[in-house]
Amino acid sequence: MKTKFYILLTVGLFTLSAFQWFDNGDLVNKIIAGLQKYHLETPQEKVYIHFDKPYYMAGESIWMKAYLLEATTHNIDSVSKVLYIDLISEKRGKLVVARILKCSDGTAKGDFMLPDTLSEGSYRIRAYTSYMRNFSENYFFQKEIKIYQNQHKSQASEADLAKALEVADLQFFPEGGNLVNGLDCRVGFKAINTFGKGVDFEGFIIDSNKDTVTAISSQHLGMGIFNLSPEAGKSYVAKIKKADGTYTGFPVPGAVDEGIVMLVDNITNKDNIKVFVYNNFVKEEDKAGELLILAHQRGEACFVGKGLMSKKSFVASIPRAKIPGDGIVQITLFDDKGLPRCERLIFVNKNQKLNLKVSSDKESYKTREKTELTIEASDAEGKPVEGNFSLSVTDAGLVQGSPNPEDLYSYMQLSSDVSPLSGPNAYYETLRGNIEQPSYYFKKENTEAFRHLDLLMLTQGWRRFVWKDIIAGKKPTESIIS
Repeated sequence: MKTKFYILLTVGLFTLSAFQWFDNGDLVNKIIAGLQKYHLETPQEKVYIHFDKPYYMAGESIWMKAYLLEATTHNIDSVSKVLYIDLISEKRGKLVVARILKCSDGTAKGDFMLPDTLSEGSYRIRAYTSYMRNFSENYFFQKEIKIYQNQHKSQASEADLAKALEVADLQFFPEGGNLVNGLDCRVGFKAINTFGKGVDFEGFIIDSNKDTVTAISSQHLGMGIFNLSPEAGKSYVAKIKKADGTYTGFPVPGAVDEGIVMLVDNITNKDNIKVFVYNNFVKEEDKAGELLILAHQRGEACFVGKGLMSKKSFVASIPRAKIPGDGIVQITLFDDKGLPRCERLIFVNKNQKLNLKVSSDKESYKTREKTELTIEASDAEGKPVEGNFSLSVTDAGLVQGSPNPEDLYSYMQLSSDVSPLSGPNAYYETLRGNIEQPSYYFKKENTEAFRHLDLLMLTQGWRRFVWKDIIAGKKPTESIIS
């Protein structure tokens, strides 16, 4: 039975004792109105494709089922009726095969017949609707797959294996946006190899006087965090230990003399998300304004409040109960001119993921014997639910996938909502969707998963719109492609 899932998201605006209500006509009303107008006039779509295998041989067929959802609510999207799917050669950058599938009740299914003359290598599958072409191609569904020319997968060379263990780049992500001299700042980081994959390491931070400031080490897939109170006139470098025992250096981003730091604690309190705001403003004119904190989940506002810039610090508590559902929450700190000064992503997990159980009618079967499988779906409370599902069955001895691969839940709630951060902070640039082992973060047996997910949120960027466009009421395009 095909059943549509609907998760209703509501807008909850509230303040806490540390904040004051905004008067009509204030900045907050303009921002909220801009958010509502943007999502009303320019709704967006998400596509996810479930494939039968993680890699293929030339001449095989790629079987797939696509799911089309509205991007904000994750309701089934039944407006678009056509889905375009392209197979692109990464080496040549050319379209190899294209398919057009008919969508019905938010799903579509089909296959690719791969030519047996295809060269071995990496290919990219891209899926989108005509309507999605109004927005950045970054938000098309895209997945890299490997295609081989024989039954034996290519083995990595010793040189490639050595490169995979070496840190080629170390990216720094000061929480909130900037390091500020004289203020304690948390800095997230991610070390990657030449293939763009996370690599673990150990090292330390030294200042321009060659004094050691702190030791650092990665905690998960090259990611980690350290605290730094930068001093005016000093610069900082991370020294990373290499396999041969020598060290290589990566400069830490420079600090500004005056500014604001925002620290977010999404770990220690089960009921509230704590937001700590600090500034070091000296001039009276800099301390005369107000600061606005706004939290939203996929464009649905769920917290708003403000504090005074004249205060050196203040704390806000965002009740988790006010967050509509599972997924990324963007917390932005605006000044009194409407300029975003700090930003932080967190992930709220309310355990809304379905529980799926697959059982067979027998423990063992003869060759080509008919097999009957029973699929049971229940919610977090164990209550049965109806839905539209897809199932892939492969030979475990012949098909070996990567650990913790992407699935429908991790894509919709996580990977599809991160994109490159652009702007003056070049060190904030990161590849959209380059989340390794995405389903790792949602497996109950991974006891450190939520803490590691918080590290991930320090190194990814939410960008389905730009704040200055929202405040100005600007649309992404002048005309809508349908």
